[in-house]
Amino acid sequence: MNEIDTLLERAEALPYGSEQVALVEEAVRLADLQGDLEEGFRTREALLEAATFGGYPEKTLTAMAWCLAQSDRDPERFPPENLLWEYKWVLRAALSFPQVPWSRLEATLADFERRAAACGVGQRVVLGKRFDLALHRGDLETARRLYPQWSYAPRDWLSDCAACEAQDGVRLAIESGNAESAFSRAKRLLAGQLTCDSKPEATYASLLVPALRLGRPEQAEEFFERGYPLVRARRNMLDLCGEHLAYLALTHDYGRGAALLERHLPWALEATDLLDRFNFELGASLWLGRLEREGVQKLNVHLPAEQLPGDLDTSSVPALQGFLEGRLRDLAARFDARNGTGYFAQRLEERSELLNLRA
Repeated sequence: MNEIDTLLERAEALPYGSEQVALVEEAVRLADLQGDLEEGFRTREALLEAATFGGYPEKTLTAMAWCLAQSDRDPERFPPENLLWEYKWVLRAALSFPQVPWSRLEATLADFERRAAACGVGQRVVLGKRFDLALHRGDLETARRLYPQWSYAPRDWLSDCAACEAQDGVRLAIESGNAESAFSRAKRLLAGQLTCDSKPEATYASLLVPALRLGRPEQAEEFFERGYPLVRARRNMLDLCGEHLAYLALTHDYGRGAALLERHLPWALEATDLLDRFNFELGASLWLGRLEREGVQKLNVHLPAEQLPGDLDTSSVPALQGFLEGRLRDLAARFDARNGTGYFAQRLEERSELLNLRA
């Protein structure tokens, strides 16, 4: 076994995360040093998965750009259909960076559509990605229009799995303010009939607040107890950790909330996925806002000083809340400017309404 194979084998034995990514990147480096295009392609395919599910979307983008360039130069050597599944990950990764213009997102989707059509793929997956773009920017009118078109389009080998598609229906119902419909669409996910790498993790997290809205606190607690252990060690599910922290804010749970903040805020502070960072820090801000409302001024958590401003008093609830508020408002403005909507700013304003929710 050569050194590249050894590195990839070691990486495959690890959970998704920074250590796995580092090993695969070393394999990529060795392949490039050897000038071996096949090995460069193979190692970057491994990097696409490691980076996507390890929480490093910027590495996903650069690896895919290299692979697409090689496939375009020599499609017989590097078949284009072999990259289409991973290309779907790129579409999600690009959303994470507000510096990527909306026109670039649309162009990337158009490129994906062209490549998919050339490989005989139908419209279902493309309609699904257009739905994702609409939901990301809070364009519910477009999302509602696309949902039935996408749902009834014929499935093929590139379609998202049934669990992911069901969860997208849950997301649409929640964004539309219809908690009952969200639960109806989630039945097979909650029953374990539909599963994948991120389901039911995403389902449990997304239904925490809807369960409280429907007056089902016991069910919400069950979702937390089942769902949080599934995501607590996964950096690429930082956004879901934020939804669990928001739940603890609404249920006045300061002990478990402090533990979540201490564990996951360091991830957010170093996250390159700005969309995940926003979603986690939104939950953290909601939890700190609950403490402020109830007159709690001091917080006993251990946070890495090297990741925070030197003059920030991390034991002060108002100070930490103010720090996160500035970061959230900056990101909301950047995402909204890119997306051409006010959806992210609206999500910030909805925190006050959430804090009035009786759990």
